[in-house]
Amino acid sequence: MTKFSEHLRGFLPPSDLTGRLFSHWPAETQVNIREDIGEPIEGTTGREIEGFECFPRRFPKDAGTEPDWSRDYISWPLSVGAEAIGATGFTKQGSAWVGFDFDSITGHATGVGVTDEELHRVKEAAKGLAYVEARRSTGGAGLHLYVHLDRIPTANHTEHAAVARAVLGKMSRDAGFDFKASVDCFGGILWLWSRRATSENQGLALLKPATAVLTEADIAEWRTPPAVDAVRPAVEEDDDHWRIIAAYRQHGEASYDNELGCYRGHAPIWRRVHS
Repeated sequence: MTKFSEHLRGFLPPSDLTGRLFSHWPAETQVNIREDIGEPIEGTTGREIEGFECFPRRFPKDAGTEPDWSRDYISWPLSVGAEAIGATGFTKQGSAWVGFDFDSITGHATGVGVTDEELHRVKEAAKGLAYVEARRSTGGAGLHLYVHLDRIPTANHTEHAAVARAVLGKMSRDAGFDFKASVDCFGGILWLWSRRATSENQGLALLKPATAVLTEADIAEWRTPPAVDAVRPAVEEDDDHWRIIAAYRQHGEASYDNELGCYRGHAPIWRRVHS
């Protein structure tokens, strides 16, 4: 069997996306196989393609609990059966980045994705965040947002997803825009290479680079478990909500509890804003 990491390096074309994968290796990686050729292998998710038994590949094993980074091998050539290769940003050394997928309705099944108008709003909101990188989605119509992290220590994919939720909350607070309402995937796999990304559709093309990274101090609330006795009904954000937060920030900085979905601030400042 071929070593998975070596096979990836030999197969993936050089790019900033694939470069970040290897610079943080070993990293959580997904390989999807082609379904347009070959024959299904009965009782499995694999296909026989050009004489090889090809199966989807997720590395490491048990990423959500106790990752096993030792199973670094693959039994079939990526050049034969790979359809798409992606990563989450979770690595053996911790969380190096998190990604968020905003799908356009175009090209997706009914009920999947957001309208072009909403996608435009997401793009505009992301423009003002120095720590956010924006790219076209795999097929070119949607949007991928990346946030690079200063290697936040996480033990598994579950903790990595908690970091992603906290980052998404910070993005919403900093931009005064509810990214959560439009996102299709956060902290999960974003494709770094795909047969669907072509020069014609500009899939995965860079739209806006990030000029800053986030540290754990920026999202310290990600480790805070929800306090059961403090849970309150969720309040849907609207223009007045963001107007009040903006007014508070003229006098002080409210801290945000991502798990509870609320701000903590000084009562005198809230009273001043209210008056």
